[in-house]
Amino acid sequence: MTPRSYTAVMPDARRRISRPKEPEPVLWDEAEPELPVSARTTQEYLKLRVLKENVEAQVDAMKRSLMEMLAAEGEVEGDEKHPHRVLTFPEEVSAGKYSVSGIKNECRVTQSLDEVAALALIKEKGLEAECLETIVVLNEDGLLAANYSKVITDEELASLYSNSESHAFVLVKK
Repeated sequence: MTPRSYTAVMPDARRRISRPKEPEPVLWDEAEPELPVSARTTQEYLKLRVLKENVEAQVDAMKRSLMEMLAAEGEVEGDEKHPHRVLTFPEEVSAGKYSVSGIKNECRVTQSLDEVAALALIKEKGLEAECLETIVVLNEDGLLAANYSKVITDEELASLYSNSESHAFVLVKK
């Protein structure tokens, strides 16, 4: 695969947006054939991690660039309070399993309760019984304090804990 670079010219904005160059393919370093298979495989894994990080950075940069294009040239859709910006292509654009007819900067609104204001309103209206509930939460520090003060024995405390085992892949550094 050879690096490709091309530039899109924006007719009305008179600016050029360059597509990042594609990275070179990652291959095993043939200069070190004496490495055991596990070391060569780990080296390949490291190269692929670097490639993944580089590709993710390029994808993020391309998304930012597309969002700028949408802000500058996108047609406004949706309601006035929460508008979307849309660019529709003259024909479908495809790559692999993906096929799209345009891009959109979609405005999404998330509603969240202001708990401080809600608690003040509940108190003001006298709605504590209807709107508040007590949840019992175990205080592990209290258990440990009871063990320290010998109210709970070490054996009783140990019986309250269970162990679970898991394995993690870790790269060892010098």
